[in-house]
Amino acid sequence: MIKARIVIASVLKPVTEPRAFHKLALSLRETNKYRINIIGFCSKKKPVLEDLVFTEIFCRPRIHPLRLLASFKFLGEVFRYRPRLVIVTTYELLLPALVGKLFLRYRLIYDLQENYHQNVLLNQTMFGGIRSMAAGMIRLIERAAHPFIDHYFFAEQVYTTQFPYIREFTVLENKFAEPLISSGSVATRKTTFVISGTITPVYGVEKALTWFISLQQEIPEVSLRIVGHVPLSSFKSAIEKQVAGHPNISLNLSSKPLPYSVVLEAVNQAEIVLMPYDIVESIRTKIPSKLYESIALKKPVLISENPLWQKIIDAYPAGLPVDFSKTCDALTVYKKLLFLPLYRQTPGNEVRWEGEKIKLLHTVEHLID
Repeated sequence: MIKARIVIASVLKPVTEPRAFHKLALSLRETNKYRINIIGFCSKKKPVLEDLVFTEIFCRPRIHPLRLLASFKFLGEVFRYRPRLVIVTTYELLLPALVGKLFLRYRLIYDLQENYHQNVLLNQTMFGGIRSMAAGMIRLIERAAHPFIDHYFFAEQVYTTQFPYIREFTVLENKFAEPLISSGSVATRKTTFVISGTITPVYGVEKALTWFISLQQEIPEVSLRIVGHVPLSSFKSAIEKQVAGHPNISLNLSSKPLPYSVVLEAVNQAEIVLMPYDIVESIRTKIPSKLYESIALKKPVLISENPLWQKIIDAYPAGLPVDFSKTCDALTVYKKLLFLPLYRQTPGNEVRWEGEKIKLLHTVEHLID
């Protein structure tokens, strides 16, 4: 049987990152109908699997000038691989993907993982003037490419209202793709907290550190691990300066994306997950994949106050909403969590990727056929 070839492509996401590899690629591979090429950022450990290859097109810091060549490398790989379907996961590759489509006549899906225009404007990762220019460029690229995109994947339900001009879409939320576990963690006086993922100013890490240090003054035995990718070197330095002199706070921060296995191991080893997001517009209406992950692993969660997230954690219950700016309440919140009867409702498919996988396979099969 001749298997249809599919490309899943990004620039800054590692080729083994959770959505592209663990969710999209492995789900498609299970059908035995497709050969998949994941194109993206370098990754140290790549599995060897039949019908699945990895192509690295960028291995430098995110603002390195050679990033400009990544689009040409992507286009060259597309012409070499000659796919039936291309799934682009970043606006950066939309225009070269359209060039390839003009010659190779493949179907094109834009996997909209972020509202990039909104993120650039609100997430404080660029200076003001550059931020406005970059946001405008992103909007221009996405709108110019729209008539030539065959279908969209939305990583968030809210994108159905944020992008009203898009009609052909499938919502594929970033739910947990690993097996559920039968029992979670028990918090004690020696509890380990964890903050993990992509660490940016709007993640609220500095505020959470102040909150945790206040708790530690009351309970010296508690510890905190911060594990993740920090795109801004200045922000990494600020975090390191803030934790200096606090031996119970350990850092594993990288300027490049960390392997998902490293992040997941840190979450598994902790007793409580902190999610101290700033409630800005680019975050408020989204459901963090870390929340699905924590609930699937039955980890107690302390998350910023937001009605959308509180409704989710209250269903089990999985934890408590917290105002991390109120450091004087840290001990009270911690004691309340210790006595909360957690996970009386067992997490099920509502936090798992299985339901999203069915939608993915149906859409891909329809487009290719």
